[in-house]
Amino acid sequence: MKAEILHIDDCPSWEEAGRLLREALDSTGHQDTVITYTLVISAAAAAQVPVPEGSSEEGSRVEPASV
Repeated sequence: MKAEILHIDDCPSWEEAGRLLREALDSTGHQDTVITYTLVISAAAAAQVPVPEGSSEEGSRVEPASV
C-alpha cells in the first residue's frame, strides 16, 4: 500500500495529517506502509497530480486559488 500526503508550503496541518494517517494505518494493521510527503509548489504542479480512480473528485478538479 502507498500513502502520500500532498501539501503546500503554507499548510499548517500537514505534519498533523501525517501523524493521524500513521495512527490510522498502524491501528488497521498497515504498520509497514511508508508515508511520503510531497510539497506541491505551484498551481501547475497541482494540476499534474492524478486523481485516484474511484475518488469522489474523479472527473473534476478543484482549481487551487493560490498554491
